Amino acid sequence: MKPSKIIILTGAKQSGKSTALLTWIEEKNVGGFLTPIVSGKRILLSLPDKVYTPFESTDSYAESIKVGRYEFLKSAFQVMNNHLVQQSSSVFDWLVIDEVGPLELNGEGIYPGLIHVLHNTNNSLLLVVREGLVEEVIEKFKLTSAEIILKEDIV
Repeated sequence: MKPSKIIILTGAKQSGKSTALLTWIEEKNVGGFLTPIVSGKRILLSLPDKVYTPFESTDSYAESIKVGRYEFLKSAFQVMNNHLVQQSSSVFDWLVIDEVGPLELNGEGIYPGLIHVLHNTNNSLLLVVREGLVEEVIEKFKLTSAEIILKEDIV
């Protein structure tokens, strides 16, 4: 089994990719997750149920992973991986993964869930990949048939 279609949504950091997707998903049968910024903090929004989960660490005692200026909760990555594995056999128009980045390129973050989905779903995938990492992500995950779009292309 493999995804019926793969789209990579790309753009600069904090250019509104997640915000554009919030509008795009409204009338669609979509699984996966988004990671929008709410009140200055990045959060995890599970789809389709729209459940918010803390993603950015605010507790110095919580186990976290540092990525750039962010510290993300390890527990949130577990939630995301489990969510992707569970949804891989569900029927959606799209599974959205926001985002595939440096952690996944190093086999961390949502790498296990992404690999599972790439081999175990018929759903179309929409992967958010920041500008500058697209070619590396395509090569690492063998996504040569992926279509690359900008946020303006989905509105």
